[in-house]
Amino acid sequence: MPGLSSSAPAASQNTAFRFANALAQTGDTEAAARDLADAIQTQLGDTPIDLACVFFSVHHVARAEVLASMLTEQLCPRLLIGCSGEGVISGAEELETAPAVTVWAAVLPGVGLDAFQSVFSPTQDQFQLSGWPPPGAGDTPILLFAD
Repeated sequence: MPGLSSSAPAASQNTAFRFANALAQTGDTEAAARDLADAIQTQLGDTPIDLACVFFSVHHVARAEVLASMLTEQLCPRLLIGCSGEGVISGAEELETAPAVTVWAAVLPGVGLDAFQSVFSPTQDQFQLSGWPPPGAGDTPILLFAD
């Protein structure tokens, strides 16, 4: 789910942060996306979603773009981020070998969101980091998914 995006916070009267999560334990990517979107929408109602994080097992890697597209279309988050992993954790459940997809969604009134993708690559006897925000870009928290 590479790419860069930036999204200003939406004007909102409600200042309460709200969160929802859902887990689908199936190898059918499309069914998982539909079920997850339904579960998240049931928990959050019509409240616009600011951030959606999706984590999926290796069983869904080949269909990651479809998963991202369906979740974006159905949940309409300001920002969707995610990654694959050997295991998927959702709530108190940890699945290491079974197919699974989990979505964590957040309503974050007044919070600005920016996404970037950095690449860490070897160059001769050193390493180079590209894509990182420039110094002085602001003292803001970063949520990092590293591989």
